[in-house]
Amino acid sequence: MIDIIGFWKSLSIRTKITSAFFLTTLLGIFLISLFANIMSNHILIEKSIVDNLGVLNQFSEKLDSSLTHANSMTKLAIANNIIQSSLAKNPDKMDQSESHAVLMGINLTLARLVDNSDILSGMAIYSMEDDRAFYSRGFQKYTTPDRQERDSVFASFTDGKYISWKDISKNIYRIYDEDINGLRLYRRLYMASHGRLSAIIESVIDEEYIASLYENIMRSDRGTIIISNAEGMIVSSQDKSRLFSDISDSSLFEVTLEHQGSGKVYKREGESFLTVNNYYSPLDWYIISEIPMRSLQHEIRMITGQIFLAGLFSLVLSLLIANSLSKSLTRPILSLQNSISESGHDLSIRAQVNSDDEIGALAREYNEMLDKQQSMMKRLVEEQKMLRKYELSLLQAQINPHFLYNALESVCGLIDLDRKDDAQMLVNELSRFYRGILSEGSSAITLKDELKITEHYVNILNVRYSGKIEYTVDIDDSLLVRQIIKMTLQPLIENAVYHGLKNTRPPWKINLNGHLSGDTFILELSDNGVGLDKTKIPDKDFFGFGTKTTNERLKLYFGQDSGITMENNEGGGTLVRIKLSSLKTEGI
Repeated sequence: MIDIIGFWKSLSIRTKITSAFFLTTLLGIFLISLFANIMSNHILIEKSIVDNLGVLNQFSEKLDSSLTHANSMTKLAIANNIIQSSLAKNPDKMDQSESHAVLMGINLTLARLVDNSDILSGMAIYSMEDDRAFYSRGFQKYTTPDRQERDSVFASFTDGKYISWKDISKNIYRIYDEDINGLRLYRRLYMASHGRLSAIIESVIDEEYIASLYENIMRSDRGTIIISNAEGMIVSSQDKSRLFSDISDSSLFEVTLEHQGSGKVYKREGESFLTVNNYYSPLDWYIISEIPMRSLQHEIRMITGQIFLAGLFSLVLSLLIANSLSKSLTRPILSLQNSISESGHDLSIRAQVNSDDEIGALAREYNEMLDKQQSMMKRLVEEQKMLRKYELSLLQAQINPHFLYNALESVCGLIDLDRKDDAQMLVNELSRFYRGILSEGSSAITLKDELKITEHYVNILNVRYSGKIEYTVDIDDSLLVRQIIKMTLQPLIENAVYHGLKNTRPPWKINLNGHLSGDTFILELSDNGVGLDKTKIPDKDFFGFGTKTTNERLKLYFGQDSGITMENNEGGGTLVRIKLSSLKTEGI
């Protein structure tokens, strides 16, 4: 086993591909040929079951429509004025001519109803008060039901029902001297005048009509349909020789009861059949279809033969394709291997592969990886330089001696004016301010801490400018945990005071508000100063080194979509908008 594995590993990729193609195709032909018959047999049986259930359901729907029609026609007969008025007459008080007129009137009315129906073969009315019977034209029952039989029919109306169906019976009717096997519908006939039960009306559907319903939707080459009642007697069949035969002890009926609403293969007289059934509850019938398996197996044999021929063709074709494919695959791989070997530690060397397939894509990805590595190394060097530059500028801003000198002079002035409390307050604010900006740790702090630093700075300015600055903050508390770069707001407030407010009348209003726009955090700093000089707005150095540096620091930490924009307020003054995307954490 070890030798075989070692031998396989020693083969070239080209040989492995060719061998794999050949063995895989050969194995595929063998497995497909082995299981094609089983799989095809199973698939075709399942498909046949589904198709036949659809046919049986379609027949059930047609049968529903036929029974509904028969019931409707029976109701029309019951409500007919001629029938109602004729049955209301007392036969004992009528002479022979009047009795004949009543007979003919009812018979003709029933005949018209039957003539207007494509489903009914005949209709009859049996009086419950005497022995009279009325039939539609040409329709006759072999034996007119006597009183006992009529009472038996009436007793079949159980649970207060007004309707009763009777199974198809053999040769109990004649229509124009032709015997028919009819499905019977019985319905009570009450007199509209006094509400008393007067007769029973019977409507008959010929078995031939019922058989025509499924003969029209069942292909003759795909089997036959029979209908059995709950006792196992065939009440309808395409093969009339099987009509009224007993199948209760047959394997067909046994399979039907065990697999109601589905299908099963069974054997009868040495031949296999697929039987599918559907239970029809209104008449307590089993609608059963039988399909000889030989008709299905013919299709299976055809499919198996086609698969085998296709497999042989694929075997030959695979050898040709494998040989050509192995060449096309190994050639660019070898070229890529040579390029990688030659590149060594020199990132400027690129793989030379001209194909557009996966190997070509791999070579392009390899070259792009080298490009990205070079670009990343260059960008990291530049970012480190810029980071050191910005941190230096931040340090310069933090320890700006000019600002410190002014603050200390203000302290001295307050002392000279004997305003010791104000001087002490100024010293405390100055101490808190420098403690905040000189504290060690990350350059990113919470907005809450940045606002504290800004508040100390504004308090110091207000001492110097005699409280002229009105500084307000309108930011929801939930946003105070957002991250911001230290000393973002101080240069902007300093810029607002020295370039926008210093030469205007007090009060000098500075307002800061913040909100979210999607995933972006936006701060807006507005003042009521002189606004921007439009002729100097394009000048990138107009707002001083501190503001420019702050803008670059924000882009460095939050991405190029972040930064500072300035514009004139509609009501006067300047609006500075600070846009902060997702904070980068590398290097902070």
